[in-house]
Parts: sequence; structure tokens; C-alpha cells
Amino acid sequence: MIIPIFSVLVSGSSGTVGTTLCERLIEEGYEVTDTDIRSNP
Repeated sequence: MIIPIFSVLVSGSSGTVGTTLCERLIEEGYEVTDTDIRSNP
């Protein structure tokens, strides 16, 4: 049996929603790549 691997890119991963999304995707078996850009005012 071949198990497919799904890759996902999550932008804005350090926020509340992004962090929760990344954790959930990993739990579901996805390969997650995350990125976030923070600007300093």
C-alpha cells in the first residue's frame, strides 16, 4: 500500500490561527513548511 504524502505551505504561521493550523495539519499527517514575516514599526 502506498501512502501519499501531502505538503502544505502555511504563511503567517506564528500567529494564533497559523500555529493551530500547523499543529493540526501535522497531526493529520501532512508535511508542513511554515513561514512568517514580522515587521518592526
